[in-house]
Amino acid sequence: MKALRIFAALVFWLAGMAGLADASTLAGTPSAGGWYFPGGGGTVGYEFRSSQAFMVTGLGVADYYGNGLTSGRPIGLFDMNGNLLASATVPAGTVSPKDANGYRWVDLATPYTLLSDTDYMLAAFYADSDPFASFASVNAPFTVESAWYTEGSALSMPNIAFDVGFFGRKLRKS
Repeated sequence: MKALRIFAALVFWLAGMAGLADASTLAGTPSAGGWYFPGGGGTVGYEFRSSQAFMVTGLGVADYYGNGLTSGRPIGLFDMNGNLLASATVPAGTVSPKDANGYRWVDLATPYTLLSDTDYMLAAFYADSDPFASFASVNAPFTVESAWYTEGSALSMPNIAFDVGFFGRKLRKS
């Protein structure tokens, strides 16, 4: 089995709405040495929860070099039963807008509201060698439960626990 030493720098893009918490940072800027260069062919993700409800309106991934992604990056939000709740694909190249921290974003066709105190899995499929960010801090109201991966040729719910602490980028409202 090919060892995956990597994890996605995944993000939520959130919109605040009545009764939902304001968006806040899920994870800080990746620290030095917090980038991994995969061989591709797998989905990586992390299990997380929020103590407050949030509306997710978009997803994003890190563009390490700042010059666009090597290939399109499918991203999915799963419940812990493996049901895909929301998904999008950040296109290859520089088509998607990049924020000041180097993350490329896409809007969800249908926003999804995270329930408070419920576990979710956020994962991305990497078929190439675009690097992943890790080693970031997690801020309230979020907690990261564990990191996961699975090998394969398409986005799927990761099902193998991984011992490296991988975290997503940030949550924000539009």
